[in-house]
Amino acid sequence: MDASNDSLLHRLVAFPNGEDTVKASFRTAMQRMGLKSVFDIVRRGKAPFAVELAKYCDVDAGQVYDNAASYARQISRLYQEHRVSSGKDAQRRVRRSLGSDSTSASAGYQALFEENWDQFCNEGDIGAIDSPVAYLRALYLFARQLEQLPAPALPARITLEERRPDLKKLTLDQQSAFATRPMLGLINDTLRSNIEAYLEDEGKGRTVQQALASERYPFSLPYNLHHHQCLLGLGAGKPALGELNYRISLQLPFSRGHSTYGSLTTSHLDAQILLSGLSPEQQNLLLAPIASISKSDPLKKSYGTRNITNLGQLEFFKERTGLTTQQVEQLLAQGSYSPRSSINSPDARQTGYGASYINGPEQTSVLSIATQGEMRVFTHHSHERFDRIQRMIRLHRWTAIPVAELDTLIVNAQRSEGTDALNANTLRTLGVYRYLNQRHGIAPEEFASLLHDMPVDACGDRIPLFDQVFNRTRLVENPVWQLPLSPMTATDRQTLSYLSAGLGLPITQDSLLLLVRQSEKYLGSPKHDLPTVSSLYRQARIARMLGLSPLECTELARLLGGDDFCKALVTGRLQTSESAGADILDVLMALDWAVGWLRQNELDVLQWCRLFDEPETSLSLNQNLETRLAKLQADANHDPQHLIETLLHDVADLGTEYVPCVMQLAGTDALAVVAAIKAAPGIMPPVLATVLRAAEACQRLHLGSSTLKALMENPTWLASNTSKTLTPHTLYLLERFSHCARHQAQSEENLLHYLQVANQDGRHSEKEINNLLANLLNWSTEDVSRLTAQLEPAQANSMEAVDWIMRCQACCVSTALPADLLLQATSLKTQSPVSDWKNVGAALIAACH
Repeated sequence: MDASNDSLLHRLVAFPNGEDTVKASFRTAMQRMGLKSVFDIVRRGKAPFAVELAKYCDVDAGQVYDNAASYARQISRLYQEHRVSSGKDAQRRVRRSLGSDSTSASAGYQALFEENWDQFCNEGDIGAIDSPVAYLRALYLFARQLEQLPAPALPARITLEERRPDLKKLTLDQQSAFATRPMLGLINDTLRSNIEAYLEDEGKGRTVQQALASERYPFSLPYNLHHHQCLLGLGAGKPALGELNYRISLQLPFSRGHSTYGSLTTSHLDAQILLSGLSPEQQNLLLAPIASISKSDPLKKSYGTRNITNLGQLEFFKERTGLTTQQVEQLLAQGSYSPRSSINSPDARQTGYGASYINGPEQTSVLSIATQGEMRVFTHHSHERFDRIQRMIRLHRWTAIPVAELDTLIVNAQRSEGTDALNANTLRTLGVYRYLNQRHGIAPEEFASLLHDMPVDACGDRIPLFDQVFNRTRLVENPVWQLPLSPMTATDRQTLSYLSAGLGLPITQDSLLLLVRQSEKYLGSPKHDLPTVSSLYRQARIARMLGLSPLECTELARLLGGDDFCKALVTGRLQTSESAGADILDVLMALDWAVGWLRQNELDVLQWCRLFDEPETSLSLNQNLETRLAKLQADANHDPQHLIETLLHDVADLGTEYVPCVMQLAGTDALAVVAAIKAAPGIMPPVLATVLRAAEACQRLHLGSSTLKALMENPTWLASNTSKTLTPHTLYLLERFSHCARHQAQSEENLLHYLQVANQDGRHSEKEINNLLANLLNWSTEDVSRLTAQLEPAQANSMEAVDWIMRCQACCVSTALPADLLLQATSLKTQSPVSDWKNVGAALIAACH
């Protein structure tokens, strides 16, 4: 610092004569502190200045600062007086005469001071003292001053330079000062810059997205951007990932080979896993092998620490997981969250409600919290249990299911399958639960009871599910649960009344007693135990969830899958391999689709099912039918065709032109029907019952006789493997033909013409046929061609294929995706490459905008 221009700094302290050493020390201190004027001192603030000056010399810092502030005020005043004074030579004031005009010269501010306003900032200018830039600069300097204050009692500060390293490089211009930016964008930029700096130091060449997807700590990771884009793009009422697979499945529950319902290019099991909403990285984390003492690296990665032995300390565990003590107690089902048993229920086959998965199959005592000295620690902990804890914490956050209910859901899935590890069936369970919860509002523990026993315990203030169902009131006398091996019979009125009140079902042959018979058929003799009660609840709850009566639910399940489906409703078993056939999750998805389609078409479930029943050998006759049959027998010498036409017209109001089609659907002819009527006077012949049901089905189709005749004569126009007789698949395709003809093809003739053209081998190219179908459906030829390329041959030459194209079109409309990306979305699975997820995610986000 030059002595010629620091006279004011020297005057800040009165140095006695002969104190040259102190004077030199003060001058050196000013140089080291970078202070060149009194304004630099005032700008720092009195306290910070005193602290820093004490590091270099012993002068009175308070006196120095006060003197500097005084000089600064004087200089500022002199400068302002100079600014507001006239820049011209001082004009002598002339006293006005008495007769002079007093208004000739204005006495305003501008006339008196003659300000040069060009030297000042305009209002709102970036350089104004009240502009956002000035405010930002003041905040920045103030924050830096606070960081320089000593704070020995506080933990190490995270400085502003560490939090926002971009601020010191920020150019203050019109764009950065006044352009509005979303806060989320600023946060993402800050996080991305810090992550990129970390990855650069790491030197592995990973991108930010790869790092977020592969890391496991903190517990908000792993994060898959492209999967999240898919979830966001398919929100707000659109079909979700996995649900798309079911909507455009090649096979439907009414089709032959219904076990493939939900499959397209991937398995229906992958579709159910997609319904869980978990990303591939989240799935891999959950299904990874459990850590152990010999393999502890995954545990270190999951908790973000190498000191995994310290996880046994509660405070360290809370710091690693971000949980509170109350949340840890909830996780372990302890303290105020300890389980409470039902007031009156059968004995449960397993114990450990609320934390069964965390404690695992180990035979040791449960994981708990204890106090040792002044420290709270975990007792009976192990690497395996800490690994299961971190999986449960993450799964709870990802699914938003309460911990105890999530534990019940997971454990019941494991017990239904007979395993103690998380696997693909666990993810399938989560997926189907999530789907049905959104559609029907079923609760986690209610869904868990569809797989295994009902929970008879609850944590905290919750009421056990068993009590919610069966012990809501005390109006009905409780059964004697202490004798679980005693059989439950149809004459046990006390137990049946108790179950009837809880399930809300009457004690009739088509309601509660039907469920008891089903349980007896597939489980053995019903007993006074929890498995029997759970089986009855399972069947009743599934029916109620779908809005069906027990009889309707049972009959629909039998129609769709026979004894296999009925058994799954009773037992709730999960299959251990894909080749084992349909399990309870497949049955639920099939029933949900079938009920939805029947209601959409305003069809009664029970009447629909009875169209395909095997008729009984001796059906009673009503008086009208008995009279008609007696007349037919009296006219037995007439033409059988004419007799049947007359009978169907009188009994079923069926036109003569429809009779050949009805006979074909019934798999018989007029001669056989007349012979059966003659052979069984006074009763309903089974073949006639079949004919009447076929007639009823035909009348509901609202199709012209010529159209129906053409379809019956060409059954491959419906499907390549369809039956010529009345089946659920045949009737479904006829219904879809009728729907398409009325809503999309404008007429039955147009649709029939297309099917005729599509089945003329070699006369028309695939492009011509696809173009014809596109015009029929009012869609683009490109999208139709992309879809038909999945078929064999590469054209829609049956109503089954046309129906599939129509369902794909509906999904394209609802998701705003083109056909090729719709197919790519349904081909996604855990093992799909990142590029596939990226393409679908980007397309869905773009479609939203």
